[in-house]
Amino acid sequence: MCIIKVRQLKVHLKSTLKSLEMELKKHLFSFCSDLKTVQCITVLKTVQCITVLKTVQTINMITLLIQVATLLLWVTGLSQTDKVYQTPTEILKRPEDKVQLSCSHNVPNYYMILWYQQSAQNTALKLIGYVTFTSPTVEDSFKERFNVSGDGATDKMAYLHIPKLREAEDSAVYFCAASSAQCFTIPSLLYKNPL
Repeated sequence: MCIIKVRQLKVHLKSTLKSLEMELKKHLFSFCSDLKTVQCITVLKTVQCITVLKTVQTINMITLLIQVATLLLWVTGLSQTDKVYQTPTEILKRPEDKVQLSCSHNVPNYYMILWYQQSAQNTALKLIGYVTFTSPTVEDSFKERFNVSGDGATDKMAYLHIPKLREAEDSAVYFCAASSAQCFTIPSLLYKNPL
C-alpha cells in the first residue's frame, strides 16, 4: 500500500513538473520572439536543464523522505509489538484486604518479570521481587508482606500478592517489567588440604 502511494506521488510530481515546464516554455517563446534565434535556443536549453535538475532533486528528496518515514514506521512498529500488560490498572482497597496484581508480556526471549513499588514518601522505585522462569524471589525488605509467583518462560505471567494491606506502607504505585534472564553458573573452587 505504501509503495503504491509512493509511485502515485512520483507520477503526480512528474506530471506537475511537466506542466510547469510547459507553462514556462510558453512564456519563454513569447519572450524569445523579441530575441535572436541563437539566444532563444540558449535560454530554452538552460531552462530545460534547470527544470530537469529540479525535477531530479525533488524526486530524490521525496524518495529520501519516504525512506526515512518508512524506517521510522518500521522502528515504531517493532517497539509496539513488544508489550507488557498489568492488571488491574487501578485498585482501591481497605487496610487488611488482600490484593493480587498480575503482569504478562509477549516479548519472545524475556523470561523474567519484575515487580517494583513507588511510594508517595519515596519516589524511587524499589524492587519488591521477581520471577525468573518459574523461580520466585522476594527482596528481604518485602518478604514479610509480599509474595511473588508465576511463570516467566512459558506463560509469561507473574503475580504480586499482598495478603494483608497496610495503609501507610502499601499505598503506592506498583510497576511490573519484563526482562531477559541473566543466568550464571559459578563453579565451586576445589581446594585440597595438603595435610
